[in-house]
Amino acid sequence: SQALELFTKLVKEHPSYRRLDEVWFRIGSANMESATKTSGKSQKLTSEKAGLSAYRTVITNYPKSMYVCDANVEVGNYFFEKNQLSPARVAFEHGLPCDRTKLYANYKLAWCDYNVGDYKSAVMRFKDVISAADKERAPAKLRLKAESLRDLVQAFVQAQRATLAPDIVR
Repeated sequence: SQALELFTKLVKEHPSYRRLDEVWFRIGSANMESATKTSGKSQKLTSEKAGLSAYRTVITNYPKSMYVCDANVEVGNYFFEKNQLSPARVAFEHGLPCDRTKLYANYKLAWCDYNVGDYKSAVMRFKDVISAADKERAPAKLRLKAESLRDLVQAFVQAQRATLAPDIVR
């Protein structure tokens, strides 16, 4: 994309630009977006690798950047979509310290818990997201609350099954 070309040129030609952390984050986002729009498997993998590399540059080279939590959440999303829950969990946990990403990171951690069969932890995390979203009235937070309410029911049912299963088998 044209934006990706411009960002890459900016990195190469102005390595001391004061907002390079943001530029690297945008490079990561543009590559990940490109990967979703690409039909060729090879090009998709190349874009994903470039996106991950750019996000890791933000995380590693700019640890005090306002984009670090966002970059971690995006890395978590990548691994979550690949069903690689351990690295996804680590990345999402690094998204918890920032107010901007905390709710979403916790929501995704609930799904990590759910997907490994830790339904009780998933229930607790979904409840935490609902409670925290109640304190904020931003539309995105309210959508996350609605999703968490729906997902809480699913996690609760699974937790109940896991609790009742030993009694049923006996």
